[in-house]
Amino acid sequence: MKLYTAIILGNILFPTSAIAQNDTIYSSKSLKEVMVTGKLIQQETDHYNCIPTNKQRRHSHTGLELVRNMMITGVDVNIEDGKILTPAGPATLYINGREASFREVQGLRPKDVIRVEYYDIPTGKYAKDRAVLNYVVKNYTAGGYTQLEALQTVGFLRGDYNILEFGISLV
Repeated sequence: MKLYTAIILGNILFPTSAIAQNDTIYSSKSLKEVMVTGKLIQQETDHYNCIPTNKQRRHSHTGLELVRNMMITGVDVNIEDGKILTPAGPATLYINGREASFREVQGLRPKDVIRVEYYDIPTGKYAKDRAVLNYVVKNYTAGGYTQLEALQTVGFLRGDYNILEFGISLV
């Protein structure tokens, strides 16, 4: 394809032409090693395995904050009320397949959580629930958590206090 242009200098015309060239790749490269990466949310037959990143763990202080930072589609975490809402309704919380309270999940250390299993349509042992979040955590052979809870109802001042102590954790 030829393009004609004219350069006008005073009263003199100088015709010039330009030829467009097509880009081509002359060399090919081969990879010496291949890196396979996986998704952070993996779909299984009946649930989703959600694996938190190190950045999500660092920016979380509790198990609820970890799920909020993971931003699982359709899961809305309300830290103040301690509720996790899904399109199917409120989610029931489990730790390693055992039903857990809000306080237990809030007391989880994010670095102990291996993955979070999200059942949007629960079946089997979770069939009684609308939606399920199962925290799969590391099992330690020694050490553990110590938790102290206090409720103050004296006078008009009302308080709810929690102390969570982390012991020595040996894997």
